Amino acid sequence: MPGRSHMLREATMKDQLIDAVVSRAGIDRGTAERAVDAVVDFLRENPQRLAELAGNAGIGDVGERLGKLFSR
Repeated sequence: MPGRSHMLREATMKDQLIDAVVSRAGIDRGTAERAVDAVVDFLRENPQRLAELAGNAGIGDVGERLGKLFSR
């Protein structure tokens, strides 16, 4: 089970991502939150696809490390 600090850090990152989606897509926060939840769920289920989704933009083993993060 993740510790409290991990859960707070994850919530903060999620809030930042939701804010970015609201700003860039011009949608309401509730819709952005559902969209972010869908993306996070997808990445948890498919961590090996992160490099492909990011266009292999020199991210090296970041995909693998994020896969471990999302699989928690």
